[in-house]
Amino acid sequence: GNIFLQEDQTDKARQNLQRALSLFPDFLRAHRSMALLEVREERYPESVPHWIRVIRLGGGDDQSYGLLGYAYLQNSQWAPALRSFENALIFRPDSRDLRRGLVHALIQSQQAEEAYEIVVGLLDEDPEDPQLWRLLANFYLEQEDFERTAGALEVAARINEPSIDTLYLLGSVYTNLSLPTKALAAYERIFELPGDEIDFEDAFRPVTIFLNQRQWKEAIRYAALLRTYYGRDLNSDQSNRVNAAI
Repeated sequence: GNIFLQEDQTDKARQNLQRALSLFPDFLRAHRSMALLEVREERYPESVPHWIRVIRLGGGDDQSYGLLGYAYLQNSQWAPALRSFENALIFRPDSRDLRRGLVHALIQSQQAEEAYEIVVGLLDEDPEDPQLWRLLANFYLEQEDFERTAGALEVAARINEPSIDTLYLLGSVYTNLSLPTKALAAYERIFELPGDEIDFEDAFRPVTIFLNQRQWKEAIRYAALLRTYYGRDLNSDQSNRVNAAI
């Protein structure tokens, strides 16, 4: 079973590991291999009983507790995920991956302050990690500290190409700070990203935001950008909405 697993012949691996466990239900290595197989195939709920058996049979370590915690996260089981990552960190307290997992479990468990401290510590070790800056931005956003939110998002965007969601959030934050020029710059960057064409309804949201804030100049400029970006692909209703803003 392990040989087939190493060769990515998962069906044969599963058959042999299941046969081994039917003959020897307390075979620790077979349970570990089955758990790894389920994780590899993203069958996280199915991996949980095998990880639990591994731990009960004396195989508790950073891998078993860590991947059990990850499986619980995927199942939205925050409390056991939290306990699992805490146990995993006993074996490898310096593991960045385990601390990341703990951060997500803490956030979902409404323990933001503890998660914040870990994120700050991780950033001290690696200030070039854009995902950590995005997490930091989320903490500041929860506190309605928009200046720090914008700063963290800007750092994340400089380190790595930002996502569309990051730029939409950054534009919204700048709008809350009454900085429409910076908000417009953030929204404009969305159209510079590679990839598929942006959904019109998503792209039109900043127009509504600018209009609601009576930021007419930015609304007009952004609507004109939409006109250029979509061109003849706009249907009559979309075209009328863009023209109304201009």
